[in-house]
Amino acid sequence: MKVLQVVNFRWYNAQAHYGYVLSCALAELGADVHLLAHPDSPLFSMARSGCQGLRLIPFRFTGRGLFGYIGASGFVRKLLAEEGYDIVNVHRGEEHTLFSMCRKHTGQFSLIRTISDKRHTRKSIFSHHQLRRLTDGVICVSRSLLDDISIAGVPADRLEYIPLGIDTALFTPRKGGNLRARLGIADDEIVVTILARFSPVKGHSIFIQMARILSDRFANLHFLIVGYPAQISEDEISAMIKDAGIEDKTSVIVGSRTVFDVLSTTDIGLIPSNGSEYIARTLLEYIASGVPIVASNVGVLPDIITDDFGIVVDDITPTAFADAVSSIINSGKIQQMGKFAREIAEKRYSIENFAKHTIDFYEKILERKSSK
Repeated sequence: MKVLQVVNFRWYNAQAHYGYVLSCALAELGADVHLLAHPDSPLFSMARSGCQGLRLIPFRFTGRGLFGYIGASGFVRKLLAEEGYDIVNVHRGEEHTLFSMCRKHTGQFSLIRTISDKRHTRKSIFSHHQLRRLTDGVICVSRSLLDDISIAGVPADRLEYIPLGIDTALFTPRKGGNLRARLGIADDEIVVTILARFSPVKGHSIFIQMARILSDRFANLHFLIVGYPAQISEDEISAMIKDAGIEDKTSVIVGSRTVFDVLSTTDIGLIPSNGSEYIARTLLEYIASGVPIVASNVGVLPDIITDDFGIVVDDITPTAFADAVSSIINSGKIQQMGKFAREIAEKRYSIENFAKHTIDFYEKILERKSSK
């Protein structure tokens, strides 16, 4: 099977990560995979140095204006005619439009659209037509997105829910290291962690107010905030911690180089997001590392989390999260829940399963097309 993955994001966001991981996983599985991406993007550099068996094709299309589409269409039509792809899988709306335009003039490839963002499920007449008439298959990264696309009238046999996979050999339960000692965390303290960029959507204010409530309930807790400044600065995070009166119980780490140390130190992972989380890379890193979860009921989080290793919180408030964390602590099952989280990661969300699930869907679409 010859596959073109179109992952044309200038920045390395969650959508770019999904496309990159998928491209590498499919190549590892033996598919002939080409990756179309902006040559100045972090994704392009990562794929060039870290992904074996993948052909990289530079593509500077921005999707701005009619002339931009016309200019790019010549390159795309030539590429499609020369390569004869079986599948073209686009991960961004602009390229979906571009390849929809070009398919009338080039070959018999099947066009797949991966949707990983709520913004692209808008219910315009053109969007509905594009999905129903010009697209052979649609992959949604969460069930809530799948429901939205169903409303657009896309037949069920052309829809598939495929969440992100995680490298369970790279992310694995680890204990030890010197992070606890460096941060002055006692061996008997329970570490509750938020691992996310400093942005309002990620719920840092909820986490910090929850930590204030929990610090009154338990004497042996330590709170770990790990990420990098985005819409919220490091100083603002520090000010929120000071206002909550939990400075002596909270550590802040800026940057992600110590992610494995952080995961190995964490006893309970928190995802108090108030939106997004359609790909939820951090959730998969937590569970592959054997960490129980408390998370908001948004995006793909409720699709993945089960009662055996986590709690999904409907009410995104500090008290609701504090009650959920308290429930896990009082159950005495932190280690048991962590083991189950790891088992689920291996059985359902490994990179291998991710790639096989996608290949199966591609084959289903190709078979459906050839039977017409």
